[in-house]
Amino acid sequence: MATLDTLSTDTAAALASVTSFISDVNTEVSALAASLAALKAELASAGLTPEQQAALDAADANAQSISSSVAAADTALKAQPTS
Repeated sequence: MATLDTLSTDTAAALASVTSFISDVNTEVSALAASLAALKAELASAGLTPEQQAALDAADANAQSISSSVAAADTALKAQPTS
């Protein structure tokens, strides 16, 4: 249980941890986006095999699912009372 004495330090530590996690996710998503852009440029002229298209479709569906989950978490957090 938080006390007034520990509230600011415990809360600050928790928020710093969350900020770090979010930063890590942002870095990983940016790297993935860059990799996908490079792959798209490489495959643009060659076209895709059916297997490659299926893998691309699965990756897109997974990205959309992750985006939806993060958006739902963000909406839920914003809906929480602040006091």
